[in-house]
Amino acid sequence: MKVALIGSCSPPFGGIEVHIKRLADMLEKSGMQVVIYDLENISESDDIRVKKIARAKLWTPWYFFTINEDVIHVHTLSWKHRAAMTLIARVRRKKIILTFHSLRDEIENMSQSEKALVRYVLKNADVFIAVSDKVAEKLEAWGCIKDRIRKITGFLPPDLEETELPENMLDFIASHKLIISANGSNMNFYKGYDLYGLDMLVELCGRISNKYDLGFLYCISRGYINNQEYYEHIKGVIREKGIEDRFMFVHENLEFSSILKRSDVFIRPTNTDGYAVSLAEALYAGIPSISSDAAERPLGTIIFKTRDIEDLCKRTVDVIENIEMHKKRLEYVEKEENGERLLKVYSDLFAEEG
Repeated sequence: MKVALIGSCSPPFGGIEVHIKRLADMLEKSGMQVVIYDLENISESDDIRVKKIARAKLWTPWYFFTINEDVIHVHTLSWKHRAAMTLIARVRRKKIILTFHSLRDEIENMSQSEKALVRYVLKNADVFIAVSDKVAEKLEAWGCIKDRIRKITGFLPPDLEETELPENMLDFIASHKLIISANGSNMNFYKGYDLYGLDMLVELCGRISNKYDLGFLYCISRGYINNQEYYEHIKGVIREKGIEDRFMFVHENLEFSSILKRSDVFIRPTNTDGYAVSLAEALYAGIPSISSDAAERPLGTIIFKTRDIEDLCKRTVDVIENIEMHKKRLEYVEKEENGERLLKVYSDLFAEEG
């Protein structure tokens, strides 16, 4: 079976990119041939499976006539891309799966042309993978046939191979008793607030680092810093608080799992979210994880009220002071295993034909 994965596969920290890479690895191990088409042309990966598409509008008609994959699996957030791939699959008699890693759109706010794209996709795609109950419910409310929806979260376990960390990062980790890690895929704002809560992490570091020997690692690839002015502002706040030696930005293209292995606590202070792969990964690794209540969270997560710095401080201090108890608690939390469920989606597509 040949599979086309539609979406970027750029290291290091975007949840969708990590999911696509691990899905590709899993499919290949099961005997499938995989090509990853990056329609956004943003991949920095040297993965030979990745095909960077510089002009998606020109490439799409060409792909219509030359497609030789049996299955198209779409991960992009663009409805235009979803609709184009669905059309290709229908006309060329291929199978198509769409994974919705988040669904922040509101159909009543869409134009008539956008609504037409949504209706076409929901009517014609074979399978819809929703990473949360909320996403599944929204798809059904929009008219998707319930039997075509599969609720499978976006987490796939990491490889056992460990990425070597830069020397300056290792020195930073060694200089602190506890390491708190967090990550972000951009520097966007949502409803007027920092989407990934970077400002809250800086404030948290300033409030508690005098009492506890902590180091904060915030991971964001340089290519994802899409608001340079805000980034400089945050660095200025860090200087004002005198925590330059406590708060470190990680811009290298590294697998986040390698950083988690050297972390004691993970924090996800987003004010909106889809399925947070990094949060699931931290829990899978047995790392006490604190997250906002902005979205449905995996079992074992320690929840704080979104954008409430006092609640975040309270939860973080409790974890720091009772770290071994929180680690022990996670030993009894069932780990997510989604690989077999995803492989079944693929096998069921062709079993239906038989």
